[in-house]
Amino acid sequence: MERIQELYGFLVSSTRRLNVLKALKNKPLRPFEIAKKIKYKAPNVSKTLFQLEKHNLVECITPNKSSWRVYAITDLGKQVLKLLKKY
Repeated sequence: MERIQELYGFLVSSTRRLNVLKALKNKPLRPFEIAKKIKYKAPNVSKTLFQLEKHNLVECITPNKSSWRVYAITDLGKQVLKLLKKY
């Protein structure tokens, strides 16, 4: 639970991280699809995905591809979003 609370703080301290994670809530997406959905620039989304992946909140489900990578929210990411709903 302590890890989830730490990640909660990590997410709420950045609107961009939170919005990117929420964009992946329903289905896996490519960075440009996320950017279009939440109206951010693709390079910013890619950087944010890297940060979220480093904290195990998202994962690349097409790691062998050099382009057109697809990202999905992890179970840990879902748990943190669930905690966010409570508050």
